[in-house]
Amino acid sequence: MITNRRSIQISQKGLLQSIVDRNRNEDQEAYDGFVAHAQNVRCPSGQMANAVIGTRISTSTAQFSEGTMLIVTYYGTAVRIEPQNV
Repeated sequence: MITNRRSIQISQKGLLQSIVDRNRNEDQEAYDGFVAHAQNVRCPSGQMANAVIGTRISTSTAQFSEGTMLIVTYYGTAVRIEPQNV
């Protein structure tokens, strides 16, 4: 099982942070982080995984001093899929 957790601020951001993060897509960054992590995982057999099955997404919110955060967790099972000659 592999997991990747990311916090995304969903409350109002300050002026400076809004300017710096203007063209940022934090949802896509969270997904890309999961994909990058999955590409470096070994299966129980020791081989590098080439697929993730049973992918699920879990979300929750939490309030911190810097604002309200959306916590996104991606998880799935890394597997190695190979063609079978029949």
